[in-house]
Amino acid sequence: MHKQHIFQHIPPIILVTVALIAGIYFLMAYDPDMERLLTQMLALSSDVQPLQEPYLLITYGLLHADLAHMALNMLWLLIFGTPIARYFSSAAFLSIFLAGLIAGGIAHFFVIQDTHSVLVGASAGVTALCGAALRFMLKTEFDFREIPLLLRFFDTRYLVIFAVFVIIDLINAFIQTTLYNNNIAWYAHIAGLFVGAMMMSISLINRRALLRDSR
Repeated sequence: MHKQHIFQHIPPIILVTVALIAGIYFLMAYDPDMERLLTQMLALSSDVQPLQEPYLLITYGLLHADLAHMALNMLWLLIFGTPIARYFSSAAFLSIFLAGLIAGGIAHFFVIQDTHSVLVGASAGVTALCGAALRFMLKTEFDFREIPLLLRFFDTRYLVIFAVFVIIDLINAFIQTTLYNNNIAWYAHIAGLFVGAMMMSISLINRRALLRDSR
């Protein structure tokens, strides 16, 4: 059976998304005044009511704390966003990515009580893509000539990977906070992962891909 490579080509929507986020980062890095302006306009602060400025639940994902933060998020976006956009649709990619950002932003208000806390980064959207893509990338038979079948969310293989992700994310957040004094939005990552996994069960997203029987 001939198998196509996932990265035979990268969908335009992926390239546009990466270029937009990377472009904003380098613009802010080059111009400190622009950095202050865009942070004030687009970042998600705990002292802002999301119902008053709901767009902030998405725009915070356009900003990143440093180059490593941005580069790593864009790498994972390429890895997990590409197969979703290729084999389902650009709309599916955008829906999952934006839903992950929104879920991460909402989680920020429930978990963080510090009114001066600011959330930036596309991590929640990226983990949503991860949660969605793994539902078909974990299949034992990999054939992308047609719309791939999906693993059920409660398939043991998927639940194990989900649990491992959560554990690693919590351990990393603990290490970063205690040793390096870096605040990691672990709650946003987990919220995004869960939302992305659930969205792949929506027929408008998965183009009616069949759920694979785990028995």
